[in-house]
This record gives sequence, structure tokens and C-alpha cells, in this order.
Amino acid sequence: MPMTDSMHESGAATRNPAEKPSLCIINYNGEEFLKDVISSVLEGDDSDYYGEVVLVDNGSTDASVAIVTRHFPSVRIVKLEENHGPAAARNAALRNASSGRVAMIDNDVIPAPGCFRLLNEALDRDPAAVLAMPRILYATSPDTIQYDGAHCHFLGLMALHNERRALAGAPTETRAIGAVVTACYMIDRTRWPCGNPFDESFFIYLEDLETGIRARAQGHRVLSVPAAHALHREGTKGLSLRRTGVHTKRRVFCTIRNRWQILLIHYQAATLMLLAPALLLFEAFQFAGAIAKGWLGEWLRAAGWMIAHAGEVFAKRRAAQNARRVPDRDILASGPVPFTPELAAGAITRAGLAVLNGATNFWWALVVRLLPKGAR
Repeated sequence: MPMTDSMHESGAATRNPAEKPSLCIINYNGEEFLKDVISSVLEGDDSDYYGEVVLVDNGSTDASVAIVTRHFPSVRIVKLEENHGPAAARNAALRNASSGRVAMIDNDVIPAPGCFRLLNEALDRDPAAVLAMPRILYATSPDTIQYDGAHCHFLGLMALHNERRALAGAPTETRAIGAVVTACYMIDRTRWPCGNPFDESFFIYLEDLETGIRARAQGHRVLSVPAAHALHREGTKGLSLRRTGVHTKRRVFCTIRNRWQILLIHYQAATLMLLAPALLLFEAFQFAGAIAKGWLGEWLRAAGWMIAHAGEVFAKRRAAQNARRVPDRDILASGPVPFTPELAAGAITRAGLAVLNGATNFWWALVVRLLPKGAR
């Protein structure tokens, strides 16, 4: 029987250690991937590990549902009538899954044998952990790490760990991280404090960073388990950067808007004041880049959305700050500004990025010791 929201929010649900985890596949127009992905799950070495396999279809317009219905009748299908983004689909998966511990993959991810067993064991060993993710490898180049964790850069962006690093020689110890990257992960719902783990207003992009920040701020842990592997294919047509080679207008709009939401909802007031010069410099750089690349309309649309939804954003801020147990000082981190290499073409752009990196990290070094040490 699926765990209900009331059970979840009341804290009454507890996990049976013998219970098999649910595996949920998040799908949007993934007909080209689904046979390989589901076959690897149902016919692989871990085929008896899952209590159920659920496909959550996010309003696909291709033949995804028909393919799964025809070829994989044992897979339970939860069909959403409209595409409200992966955040909404993940929340729907958790509402419909039967187990307290849920493994989740995107429709272009193939977990390696033992992947979720290792994540499950890591969660068992750490009672404070709510989320665990494996090391993600490129399916077309499985000797190269795509990423194996992330943290929140102090500018409000997701910084990936071990991005594009050779697999050989990379460390394999389980470690605490700042954010989960949701191509493949496991969540223990019985440990999640309340409500939906994913903010559906984000639609897509940085929604997983927001989840990680919220978990960390409330005193929970997020784990990277590099000994567990998963292969990541090309992503959704017309959406994935690996396929389009360019940032779509939706990606630009959502990334700008969602970063602003993260700052306004989750950063403590003192943090925002102390980091204001660095944040304003980044905004100036982002605004100039939007003009140069023809994205001014997306920047303005993001600003308009924030104004129109200001009441909702500040209501979320009050809730997030009231639930906070860990200060920003223990959540945010420095480092190079996370920047897609494909956007760094041209000498002027690279020079500007170098200035941005130097100036913002210099400011962070000046103020980091002044950041709040407590949750209030």
C-alpha cells in the first residue's frame, strides 16, 4: 500500500528493515531509452532486489507508455496528464511508491549491478542521512565520471564533484555532500521531516540543489557513495545540453529564476547582507551575459515571475527559516564559479569569468568568518 502524505507528515511511518525498496523511473518522452533501462532492471543481477518497479510518466507525448504496457506488464504505471516538471514527477513517485525507501532514476539511467544495494547499506549505516547517490558515469565513456555529488556554491549555484574526472584513481569512500544530483538516488521517506521533498515551483533545474539545501538546513545528511555506479545516457531530446549543445530558453529562464528562489528562501538574512557585493557582481555578470547571448527576454521573464510570486516565495522563506537547524556557514562552500564550459567560448567571456571568480572568492574569504554560526 502506498505511503500517504498524512502518514509521512505525521511522522507515524517507520521503515521495516526487511522491506524491499521501490524503484521508480521518472519518464518524459523517453521511448528511445525505456526498453534498455527497464530490461537492465528487470533482467539484471538485482532483478529480485526491488519490491516493485514503477514508471511515473510525466505527460509524455511519445509512445513511452505504450512501450512499457506492451513489453513490461509487471511495471506499474503512474500516468500524469501534464508535464509539470521532474520535481512534480518525483513527488508523485514518492506518493505512489509502497516502500519507505525509494530508489529513483531518470529514464536514461542504467544502474550498475549492486548500485542500490550499496546506497541502501550507506543509509542503514548513517541514521541522519535521508538521501544517497552513486557515482554517475557517462554511458558513452564509462571510464569518465560525470559527477558523484555536489554542494551549494555561495553564489547559489550547484557545484558538481569530480566532474569529468577519469574514473581510474578516483576516491571511493562514502562521504557527506551538500546536495544530491537526481539522475539516480535513493531516499528514505521515513526520515524526511514533512511534506514533499521537491519544490514543484522550480519545474526543472536546481530543484535538486534546493532539496539538498533544505535537507542539510534541517539537520539531515546527504551521502555520496562512489562505490555505487550508474550509467547516464544522452538525456531528453530538445532539453538535454548534451544533445542540444546549447542552453534552451527554458533552461535559461528556470536556472535564473530558481537560483533567485534559493537565495531568497534559504539564505539567512545576515548571509544575504554579507554576501551582497559578491551576489550583485554575479547578477551584473549574468545580466550582461543575457544581453550578449540574446537571453534578455528570459532574464526579464524570470524577474517578472519573482515579482508576481513574491508572496509565495516569502511564505516559503518563513517556513524554511523556522525549520532551520544548521546555519549557512555549514552549508555553503567556495570554489570556482560553477560555469558550463560550453558557455565560456571567447576570450572576453573567459576574461570576465576569471575576474568574477577572483573577485567573488576574495569577498567570500573576507566574510566567511562573519557568517551566522547558529540557525537563528
